[in-house]
Amino acid sequence: MAGKSDAAESVLIVDDDIQLCDMLQHYLSTHGWRVSTAHTGEEGIRHAREEEPDLLILDVMLPDIEGFEVLRRLHKIRPYRVLLLTARGEEVDRIVGLEMGADDYLGKPFNPRELMARMKAILRRSQHSADPVSSSASSEFRVDARKREIFFRERRIPLTDIEFTLLQYLLGRVDEVVSRDDISMALFERESRPYDRAVDMNISRLRKKLEELSGFCGKIRSIRNSGYMFIMDEEAEA
Repeated sequence: MAGKSDAAESVLIVDDDIQLCDMLQHYLSTHGWRVSTAHTGEEGIRHAREEEPDLLILDVMLPDIEGFEVLRRLHKIRPYRVLLLTARGEEVDRIVGLEMGADDYLGKPFNPRELMARMKAILRRSQHSADPVSSSASSEFRVDARKREIFFRERRIPLTDIEFTLLQYLLGRVDEVVSRDDISMALFERESRPYDRAVDMNISRLRKKLEELSGFCGKIRSIRNSGYMFIMDEEAEA
């Protein structure tokens, strides 16, 4: 999917609001997107498997199965890029969605321009090449920028697309304090907002995966009122 022009990007909208789907289909099509729609979860899964779109816009509330179940089933097939639509103020839905591997979320109602900006940010993030990583700081990690994969001691770490970007970013800043705003810009191309848990939830997901790596002695440390620090060897630092 990487390497396509913006005009060729495809998006599947899964939402039971037919009027909203029609509006978004018209708006996004006029801006060069190839748009298809589905109005139930089962229909969305079938379309996603057949069309393999570059991006999914997925509503949490669907008439047959929840958007979370759609997300779970699709990620069993491959790591689809997903922008989740949630009810305004439903923070628990956003947290659950991020925990399940959604790339970003947007509350309803929303401005179509903001939606498209977030869509483009997700795809740009997926197409970026890796930042340089010093061999001394990450000798046990190897980044494959083309395939967007990271290996620890030559064993591939199972990462979602956004987790790849986050770990790649931290590998280039070992032992540095990075702010939530810096991470948010790297992941979403926007500053973090009050009560926005997207950065924290992705840090939490990545922490768990790093803790499962056999032989890895580092951690992502929370720095109060500052952000986070990626440490390669916590025992050596102590």
